[in-house]
Amino acid sequence: MLFGDSLLSNMLLMGMAWHRGSMPVSSAAGEQAIRLNGVAIQANQAAFHWGRVLAHDEKALARLLAPAAQAAVS
Repeated sequence: MLFGDSLLSNMLLMGMAWHRGSMPVSSAAGEQAIRLNGVAIQANQAAFHWGRVLAHDEKALARLLAPAAQAAVS
């Protein structure tokens, strides 16, 4: 699990949707909503950010997870 909590997958998908232009709000407004919610702020912001990265570079996730996968094999 990338973030240690499956609920953060929703925020990851929101970041992807925002980056692809499917959310009619600014990035700042999305981040402000995360702060106002007050729940797991840093984790939600990280998931939103990674969603934006993945929308731009689909292979980023493989690179991110590669060290963990190699450690599990060792």
